[in-house]
Amino acid sequence: MIGIELVMWERKRHEGKGYTAEYDDLFRSGELAKAAACHAVYEIEGDDTFVVDGLGTGPGIPDDAYPWEPGLDSRDHHTRIENLVVAGALICAEIDRLQRLEAAYGVQNQAEVEGVDQSLSTGG
Repeated sequence: MIGIELVMWERKRHEGKGYTAEYDDLFRSGELAKAAACHAVYEIEGDDTFVVDGLGTGPGIPDDAYPWEPGLDSRDHHTRIENLVVAGALICAEIDRLQRLEAAYGVQNQAEVEGVDQSLSTGG
């Protein structure tokens, strides 16, 4: 399979495990994108410095940047390609979530999406 096929397969696998659109909609603070970033750069060595929402800097993304409890962190169990595939599936989930938000609330730009996300997160 080529990369995009692997990502599509992984996305379907996530959905089969219960990570549905409705479940993804619960994550309004960038958790899907943060987890994707963590998977994408896991075990990369080099001079690049990454910053994730003020959680830290350094080569790669610090382990404590992972947005969910450690028991859900599967990065150690994947090869480099598998981590990239998971990252791609998580990015797709975040894109889909944002598009649903745009459609549901008629927002026109990213600032409005973020405003709706913030309002929903705080119960407003």
